[in-house]
Amino acid sequence: MKAKMTAVASALIIGLMLIGVSYALWSKTVVINGKVMTGKLDAWFTSWYWTDSLDQAGQEPVPEVKRIYNVNISPEDPNDPEYLYVYIDHLYPCIWIHIYFNITNTGTIPLKFQYYYYTAGNNTGGPFPGDVILTGGLYGLQLEPGKYATGDVHVHLNNNALQDQRVGTYWFLVSIKVVQWNEFDSTVGPTPP
Repeated sequence: MKAKMTAVASALIIGLMLIGVSYALWSKTVVINGKVMTGKLDAWFTSWYWTDSLDQAGQEPVPEVKRIYNVNISPEDPNDPEYLYVYIDHLYPCIWIHIYFNITNTGTIPLKFQYYYYTAGNNTGGPFPGDVILTGGLYGLQLEPGKYATGDVHVHLNNNALQDQRVGTYWFLVSIKVVQWNEFDSTVGPTPP
């Protein structure tokens, strides 16, 4: 009986050893090797133009008068037009200049317009003698890659503007912040926090 027990125990030990060896012989390692390329968030001004409008009395200025002011819009860098310069020369009170622009999503991921910031000033120390208004409903708008949205800036001088002021005396700055579409914060309004 003791011999049988020893034989059974020996057989079990040998069996377990064989199972262990066969398990080790049949194991396999698989590997996942991944590479990630990120997208690009980018937006450019892709077109722009300007028009004027009726004066405050609702009268169209006479053609000879309309020709005395000039508006020049140009990008800081034509190869990366993220910054536009606007020069208005010989502007006089009561005329509205409308600057229309297209912003195109030139990146590879969707973007959203988070907020606008605009300000205007007077290098002589006083306030801007008029209004600068950004319109176009861009806040919260989502743009897919390759698509564009249109906005516009309205510039107006009132009767407090001084005569014969040179370029840079009156100025305005409009900044538009875009974010990746999934980082849009709806608790932040259209003006910066």
